[in-house]
Amino acid sequence: MDYDAQMFFPPYDTQKYSSPICDEYLHYENPYTLKADDAPDNYFIFPEIMTINKMPMLKHSKKIMWWLSVDNFLEQNGVFGKDLLSEFINLYYDYHFVQSEYARRYCIDEMGIPEEKIFYISDYLNDSYISKAKDNTEKQKKDQVLYNPKKGIEFTKLLMNYAPDITWVSLIDMTYDEVRDTMQESKVYIDFGNHPGMDRLPREAAINGCCIITDRRGAAAFREDVPIPDKYKFDDNEDSVPAIIDAVRFLLQNYDSSKSGFNDYRVWINGARDRFYSDTEKVFGTIIQK
Repeated sequence: MDYDAQMFFPPYDTQKYSSPICDEYLHYENPYTLKADDAPDNYFIFPEIMTINKMPMLKHSKKIMWWLSVDNFLEQNGVFGKDLLSEFINLYYDYHFVQSEYARRYCIDEMGIPEEKIFYISDYLNDSYISKAKDNTEKQKKDQVLYNPKKGIEFTKLLMNYAPDITWVSLIDMTYDEVRDTMQESKVYIDFGNHPGMDRLPREAAINGCCIITDRRGAAAFREDVPIPDKYKFDDNEDSVPAIIDAVRFLLQNYDSSKSGFNDYRVWINGARDRFYSDTEKVFGTIIQK
């Protein structure tokens, strides 16, 4: 878009790291700076976890807060209290970007941010990932259920104990490619626990042909963020366990006739890149004009 855009890195351990960029991101070849150039014509975009205590205090530049999550924001800044956070955010930040409808509603309802200062810019799965998923759509599926052990594990254990005959596969200690390959040969992916933003793993599982079951926490409560059939969203409490297991068994036994029920989700995921570019052009055009 012909903007002079750079990644700004705060101070880091130069003895431990030769570069502020991790190896996985080197291929983007993004220009970057280690100096915060605090000038009236500059815009700084901060992630929500750098709201107060991890960011330089700028006096002249315009500041934008990008809400990539809600839950992580609260975890990092909750000690300051909601009223103080709301006051600081409304005074300090000029604009807000949101990655999810969950974040947009939180900004308006809980932080008191005016709607005209909030803009939607989300993210998308990279093209190579989607193309590789499409190349393996005919891979033979196994009767197994995937789960992320890093969140909601206590509730997932209730499900596993209730139905030990089902094959449960943990997505742990795997490379990026191994996770994708495991998704391509599995029928169901469950995601219980918090959904701090529009999470990546459910989207990757869906693109790789999995049927998706989630709870109703965080972003998962909003169809705008997780647009799967409502019958596959559950409250994550003990009373719901039998119904969840019934849904899991149904999808395992009727995968071929059920997978099309998630096609709208997959189409939506495939269109995310175009929406990202369109939203970015619209947002920066609006902000710069102001």
